Amino acid sequence: VSLLARFADPDEGRVLIGDADLGSLRESDLYQRLSFAFQDTGMRHTSIRDALTGGRTVAEERMTLAATEAAIHDDIVALPRGYDTLLGGDIDLSGGQRQRLALARALLRDADVLVLDETLSHLDPVTRADVLRTLRSHAQDCTVLLMAHQLHLVQDADRILVLDQGRLVGDGIHADLLDHCAAYRALWVAQDAVGDGEES
Repeated sequence: VSLLARFADPDEGRVLIGDADLGSLRESDLYQRLSFAFQDTGMRHTSIRDALTGGRTVAEERMTLAATEAAIHDDIVALPRGYDTLLGGDIDLSGGQRQRLALARALLRDADVLVLDETLSHLDPVTRADVLRTLRSHAQDCTVLLMAHQLHLVQDADRILVLDQGRLVGDGIHADLLDHCAAYRALWVAQDAVGDGEES
């Protein structure tokens, strides 16, 4: 994720999006191609509207659609100042609400690649199921990269990459990884035994 966001550049090799080398893209071009939602949203001391749009002019319908798809619109309109609520001033959102707001912001950018870094970890099971349906729909038109420690979040992915101590140890779909990747199978069995570790 750090390499994709250009927080760091690779010591060796290249990172490509299609045929484009990320190292050769201007920052403005990079963020037209990729949209990010991180676990730490970093959204403070700004209105919900500006947090979603990044200060850009965006049609109200597009903004509310993205918020609805991220299952945060109802929470926003229930606030006394709605989309003009000041984060860190008027209200302090819960972890799950902040994650859904970050997801709405990422969806609103309508990029080729949507990168979600542990963005669903604080969502309750019902909301998470709604958001996953939204992501499946968006995956028809863009690439969705979902980083997660909770394996049930990725079990329906077209391709799952299993990392262990920074090394790739598995690559495939859920059923094949259960059969052929010991690290994935051990994690699946462990999580199945204790539940998914969901948070409210």
